[in-house]
Amino acid sequence: RTSGTVRLPTERERWSVLRSPFVHKGAIDQYARLTYNRLIEIYGEGTQSHDATKTVHFLRYLEHTILPAHAGARAKVTLFSNEVRAAAPSSSSAATSHSSSSG
Repeated sequence: RTSGTVRLPTERERWSVLRSPFVHKGAIDQYARLTYNRLIEIYGEGTQSHDATKTVHFLRYLEHTILPAHAGARAKVTLFSNEVRAAAPSSSSAATSHSSSSG
């Protein structure tokens, strides 16, 4: 399950370069580079499920097919899991149980 494509702000970089270094100050070339950012959130059941396999296949497809076909395209991937880890015993509860047994 995905969130679809979420559009993020576009970064614009602009440069002005003089064509002639001496007399023709009005002759200026202007360049711009636009960077389009998108966010795709992929939701799954965990790291050991069928959804995880689908996610890995999508990331491989993105890496080997989509990105090479578009010059200058980049992807940054951050994987999250909604699995709940078992809580470790806290040090304060271990200290109180240890002190009561020694008395």
